[in-house]
Amino acid sequence: MRGAILIYLAVIPLICGGCDDMFTSESSSTFSSDAVFNNEALATEAVNGLYAAMCDDDLYSKKLPMYFSMNTDIEYISGNTDNGRRAIARYCATPANTELYGTWSAIYAAIEKANNCIYGLQHSHRNGKERTKELYAQALCLRALLYFDLVKNWGDVPFHTLPTSINHDNITLVPQSRYIILNQLLSDLDEAQQELKWANEYGTSERVSKGFAKGLRAKIALYCAGFSSTAADGTQQRPENYREYYKIAEKECRDIISSAVHHLNPSFEDFFKKQCAYIKDISYYESLFELALGRQNKGELGNYIGVKHEENNLYGKSEAGMYATPSFFYSYAPQDKRRMTTCALHKYNTNAKQELTNITTITIAKWRKEWITPPLTGSSKYTGINFCFMRYSDVLLMFAEANNELNNGPTTEAQNALKEVRKRAFTDSLHAYWVEHYVDTATSKSSFLSLIERERAWEFAGEAIRKYDLARWGKLYSKLTECKQILKQMQNHKPPFDTLPQKIYWRLKDDNETIEIANTNSNYIPNEFKLSDSQNKKWTSNISTAFIDKVFEGTECTTFLPYPQQATTDSEGKLSNVKKNGN
Repeated sequence: MRGAILIYLAVIPLICGGCDDMFTSESSSTFSSDAVFNNEALATEAVNGLYAAMCDDDLYSKKLPMYFSMNTDIEYISGNTDNGRRAIARYCATPANTELYGTWSAIYAAIEKANNCIYGLQHSHRNGKERTKELYAQALCLRALLYFDLVKNWGDVPFHTLPTSINHDNITLVPQSRYIILNQLLSDLDEAQQELKWANEYGTSERVSKGFAKGLRAKIALYCAGFSSTAADGTQQRPENYREYYKIAEKECRDIISSAVHHLNPSFEDFFKKQCAYIKDISYYESLFELALGRQNKGELGNYIGVKHEENNLYGKSEAGMYATPSFFYSYAPQDKRRMTTCALHKYNTNAKQELTNITTITIAKWRKEWITPPLTGSSKYTGINFCFMRYSDVLLMFAEANNELNNGPTTEAQNALKEVRKRAFTDSLHAYWVEHYVDTATSKSSFLSLIERERAWEFAGEAIRKYDLARWGKLYSKLTECKQILKQMQNHKPPFDTLPQKIYWRLKDDNETIEIANTNSNYIPNEFKLSDSQNKKWTSNISTAFIDKVFEGTECTTFLPYPQQATTDSEGKLSNVKKNGN
């Protein structure tokens, strides 16, 4: 078998546990495909095995939501550029990059499992059974998710929908047009949603449901409607029928909203604290689908994305490799409650006490070791916090965006969807200005879209969304360039950043663990803050040219990654980075 499409032929893979809903499986070496998919219990285990395959470090345990989703105007990766994850994030990865091939082959391995499940369930003698149809729909949905991530990161890729055991002689490594692939995924998801139930009927968000199938279909449709490098010269274009994709997105999001199954948790912070406490979201179902990873089994949320912890007795150790750009932190209104949940200005020392960090090491911190319940001490990197693929706020904002586009400006429905997201971000007393006035003054299509673009940054930082939003809007390069320009303004204390603090004062609170910061937003020190027991640290003056250059280091900001060298070698010339468009 050629390595470029390395696959696992076993129908049922290894064990991967997650929260209360464990994905368990057993060896399938003695079972034929017919025996598996004509037995409901074994067929369920086979689909569980597909979920399990997605728990791999090369996929959703680490690389895809972390390494591959950076850098943007709001998130960037720590450390010096290497031939691995940092080069990927900084748009200077080469085909020989050490991290590319592992993810490429792992996605195709998981797709092979999906193809086995789909084909086996299609041809099982129990084809008319409701449970079999549900399993088939889940496999269709998960395959769509996997192919979507392939396309988002590599563009045109080989596309296979049959198991290699069935289609071995006709297997091809020639890349297929991303639009052919994405349109097939839209069709598959339309079929899948007919057989799936809503999340509240399953009693969990750890399985794909009707709502997620619809939400994923909306997200893929918006991606199809967006800009992409398809011409040989790399120019950004959108398809002539892009409005048809907006209609799909609006319709699917409207269905989810009308179902009244999914809601926003009234507290933005509480949503993430509950994830850190391994509490299933069955009150609001804000999470449309999250992958169950299993405490200390897989998953680096809270470790790679989170507050920096030097190893300590209370909370253990965390690496904290995803930072917030200073320009992003200061783009929030100070009153926005999401700012201090999303961004952490502190780190923990070996005594389990907070210290002020630097302006260049503000971490994306929606998941935190200090929030994990019960505490996870030691140096294990696997927290097992579930990876959430989509939250209800994403549905609301996708609906607002699609509705605005189709009506050449925001309708009341679009405005209300945006307002619903913003209402949670501000206390009730601030709604008149920061929700009603803020939204109502954007009356044109372009001005309302600008609100959506900013809102998606403030709402979804660290959730593997921003990079692909910027790409579909055709703004990845311009936003990264703009980010560098803003950071230079901050570095040189130019308006409107001339009032930001050059030095910050902070002190340890009476609880002897957490810190209080006197002047996050200005040089003014409140009278009630006691300078006598405080410490201080340089702040905006720590923004250096070398730091700014790390936003992206490639000669240009490319939308798609190069095909891995191993894949092009094994393809015998069918995959070629020389011929690849969009780079």
